[in-house]
Amino acid sequence: MEFKGTPGPWRWEFNEKSQKISLCGGIPEYLLTVMDFEQQVLQGATPRFNKNVKNWFMKMEPAQFFFEPKIILDHPSQLLITIKHPDAHLISDAPDLLKQLYNLAILSIQSDRYNEDVDFKIEVDKSFSLIKKHAKI
Repeated sequence: MEFKGTPGPWRWEFNEKSQKISLCGGIPEYLLTVMDFEQQVLQGATPRFNKNVKNWFMKMEPAQFFFEPKIILDHPSQLLITIKHPDAHLISDAPDLLKQLYNLAILSIQSDRYNEDVDFKIEVDKSFSLIKKHAKI
């Protein structure tokens, strides 16, 4: 499997000098900016994403650069603007991915393989550790 976005691991970083918060990732670890924020005059801040997620030449673009209008029939305005960027998709899908990981881990511990295959058990247990980091189970 190859992730379409910025490789992990990811972590949040705060630069005290610039007062900027960034989500960083990549291998070697944390050399790529996944997302940061650009100050807007009187409007807070707007998120920015790296246009070149697999490339060391980072080109941070405002989220608006990745806007993709979608017509949603059950939405009050019938037009919803989403962000078309693999890192933004992963962030927004995280709760569903965590729930799905939990469901698969539960199925895995109920299988015979969990008690028979040590490597399988180790991987399933790693999944539960990750789940426990982010959810109450």
